[in-house]
Amino acid sequence: MTSSLRYEFPLPRDEGLALHESLSLQPLGLSGRGAPRNNGQIYLRPKPVRSDTVLANLMVDTNVYSGRPCIEGSEWALNFSELIFYNLGS
Repeated sequence: MTSSLRYEFPLPRDEGLALHESLSLQPLGLSGRGAPRNNGQIYLRPKPVRSDTVLANLMVDTNVYSGRPCIEGSEWALNFSELIFYNLGS
């Protein structure tokens, strides 16, 4: 629930979801293996991960998380987005 880096994650808002499926941060992976689109942009999209995934798994996934666009100089960059839940039933 609380990492050594002091990130704190709330409990799932939807009891039908597993804890790892409802984290407020979600990794972003390369869209289309990181190939630039016609406008020259490389797009990222939210990618679900399994509950037993560790950073080492992401580092070897060159199609999604560690392709050439993910390397900045000599450092690996992993991008995250905030996962927002909307309650439209009220």
